[in-house]
Amino acid sequence: MSNMRGQERIRVISEEAAEWFIRCCDEPMMMLADRRELVAWMRRSPENIAELLRIARLDGKIGQQKLILRAAGLDESNVIELGLVAGGGSQYDLQHQSDESADVATDQGHHEQMNKRMSSPWKIAATVAALTVAFLFGFIQKNQWLDDTVTTQASQWQHMTLEDGSVVHVGARTKLRVDFSDERRIVHLYRGEAVFEVAKDSARPFTVSTHLIDATAVGTRFGVAIDSGVTTTVSEGVVRVTARGKSDGHHVLLEAGQELQVSDSGLHAPNLAKVNAERKLEWANGWLVFEGETIEEAVNEFNRRNAVQIEIDQPAIAARRLGYYRLRVDSPEAFVKLIAKETGMKMTGDRSSNVLRLQRE
Repeated sequence: MSNMRGQERIRVISEEAAEWFIRCCDEPMMMLADRRELVAWMRRSPENIAELLRIARLDGKIGQQKLILRAAGLDESNVIELGLVAGGGSQYDLQHQSDESADVATDQGHHEQMNKRMSSPWKIAATVAALTVAFLFGFIQKNQWLDDTVTTQASQWQHMTLEDGSVVHVGARTKLRVDFSDERRIVHLYRGEAVFEVAKDSARPFTVSTHLIDATAVGTRFGVAIDSGVTTTVSEGVVRVTARGKSDGHHVLLEAGQELQVSDSGLHAPNLAKVNAERKLEWANGWLVFEGETIEEAVNEFNRRNAVQIEIDQPAIAARRLGYYRLRVDSPEAFVKLIAKETGMKMTGDRSSNVLRLQRE
């Protein structure tokens, strides 16, 4: 009877670990609630961690701790190696190297293998791992950056969780500063772009402040970009846009699916339009989506985010309209190869030269 209960417990843990592994493979799509749930599941039992690492090893796509740390929202620079033993491998690695056949063990063999992993050294290491991940996750939520300033370079993106639970997706070539107090939540955006998933707090509205406008929300998802003015795009909820520092003055209310472009002349003549906001903000999930833009407009989207720059020497080609394309934001090469194939042009240059050119054959 106890053996049956043990096997059922193993089955449940394996199914849960497999589900988490699948969700972690699509890690950029994981919301804050998903990450918190993952951390809670890992803290529940060291066996959960052991099984998740086993599945990761079988798949071979994701490193052991990297899988957990990335899914929990931790940057690789925050990785702490746990359970290292002589020879440079983890205790988990050495256990598996000693018996490769364990990966295809029967339920009974798997049960015994998990018991071995739960021996005192492994139990201590797994427990420390679980608690460390949970601690780091909580620490980063409250102290993502000790000086409250984030700066990214070309081809760099950051995903951060603020102390209130809001999530910020920071674009390339971006600088922002977080200024939270008991009365207010302000993010100063100095350059670049960011997407904000705002945790609801009616007592402390969330404001993104730029050199031209302030965009304020209570709980919503929206993006703000600085590029020849300021563009605010709302995909969820309502955002109130005012001239900088004039919260009681003239304002524009943006609803989901609307975008406001404000030129350097200010909020006097704003350009308000209906847009596919989810598509416009998809860069925060690692993708650029085009449908109807010109090739030149698409090139500009890649160039302002990446170190590798695209050049086109034919104005007529640059003016062509695109169909539907969905491409990785960090892969200008894929875009250039696609356009070269469709237009009969050739691509010269490579990533090492930081320039890709589209030229006639």
